[in-house]
Amino acid sequence: MIRLFIAGEGPNELGDWARHPSYREAPLRPGVLTVLLAQAAPAENWRIEGAAMWKSLRKYQAGFGLKSGRAEQRNVTALMLRAEEEGVDVVAFSRDRDGDRDREITILDAVSQYAGHVPIVGGVAVERLESWLLALSGHIGSESNRRPEQSLSELGIGTTAEMVAFVEAMGIERIPQDANSLRTWLDRASSVLGGST
Repeated sequence: MIRLFIAGEGPNELGDWARHPSYREAPLRPGVLTVLLAQAAPAENWRIEGAAMWKSLRKYQAGFGLKSGRAEQRNVTALMLRAEEEGVDVVAFSRDRDGDRDREITILDAVSQYAGHVPIVGGVAVERLESWLLALSGHIGSESNRRPEQSLSELGIGTTAEMVAFVEAMGIERIPQDANSLRTWLDRASSVLGGST
């Protein structure tokens, strides 16, 4: 059984794992990342052991092996250290690009820097998590859609529970070729967790 530590920007990614541990009650409701992981690899292969919201990660300063002091790189470093503290086998995360190409480059560089450590299913959602949901519906151009939240709202999707139900209903078979960030994330998940996508 592969032990996972997940991270994301909030409840949409993490579900009840976004809550402080003292406020979590079983059974935990999943977020979009949990359901995407289950689409990429059989859920019996892995289990989530812990989670953190991106904003709550401890920030490390220069001197901890960083090439630069960029905030996003420090966040990935903090995430990797947290995963080692938790004793997990794999780290899974997503971070919205939100139009910031430098953020994407910095995060992908940081992920490659830790390639020899704990395996990472991580990446940047271009432009945001809602873009990934549009891609699941077969929407071409989801990564260039400037208002994916509005497009989802027109489909009646706004809450975390609605997003999770949508991912479960859509599956990952209809993702268009131009949804590169989602395809890359799912391929990593399948490879690391023993799936067949």
